[in-house]
Amino acid sequence: MTLRFEQIIHDIERMSTVVNASDRRLWLQQARQLLRSHDRARLVEKLGQNREARLALLASQPLGELDERTPAPRALHDYTVVAADGSNIAPDRDSPFRYYLLNTGLVRLCYGDSPTASIESEARLFYRSEDLYWDDKRQRPVDGNRLALLMRVEEIVALPKLVDQTSDACVAVVDGQLIMWGLQNEHHSDKDRLLGAILDAFEQLRERRVPVVGYISNTESFELVSALKIYLCPTSPGTCRQCHARGPAEVQLCYHLNDFRDPALLFD
Repeated sequence: MTLRFEQIIHDIERMSTVVNASDRRLWLQQARQLLRSHDRARLVEKLGQNREARLALLASQPLGELDERTPAPRALHDYTVVAADGSNIAPDRDSPFRYYLLNTGLVRLCYGDSPTASIESEARLFYRSEDLYWDDKRQRPVDGNRLALLMRVEEIVALPKLVDQTSDACVAVVDGQLIMWGLQNEHHSDKDRLLGAILDAFEQLRERRVPVVGYISNTESFELVSALKIYLCPTSPGTCRQCHARGPAEVQLCYHLNDFRDPALLFD
């Protein structure tokens, strides 16, 4: 259906008057300054005092300075990158036959004097009753969200097999996060089963001395921002919603931190 811009043109004009780019730059500058000048001991203390809030807000627990930058070591001349990236077809509720599909892309890129590349995929179709449900009582069906978890497991489990196909120094890459946040709401038996498979793959990579990296483009992460919010909080993070932009200076910055994500603070 055609979008009629004349119906929203006045809203667009009003929106341009509401957004103040100069104010946003000012708050961002203050946030970056706080990142460089905060008291690390005080930050660690406040994160420890507000452990429940830190977990609820997904605030990061720093192992060093928040703005610490470590120079990258000199790259090896001969090395291999292995990667796995999956796709899926979720069960269709309207289909007379219930099934789902997992397709895992497998990549080996060899750099150095003899560069080569290997790109292939492995597809698996699941249609048996024991595959379509996560429990014997058939109460937890495999839906879109659970299928995404299964796809991530397939990706990570495939990495040690790819590493075994190369003799060079190696790094393993997956698309997205390495932490399975989606398992938080699943039954403990499902958590144990899937995490067990992933941790076993991580252990195999550790034994082979192969680092594994999760690549996230344009991340929306806010763990660093949340840590700074707890650092600034004059009372308790549990009463965060009661703060207002017109409060004390430290509360104002905390309020405006909600407008930013971690990359905005790190890359200036």
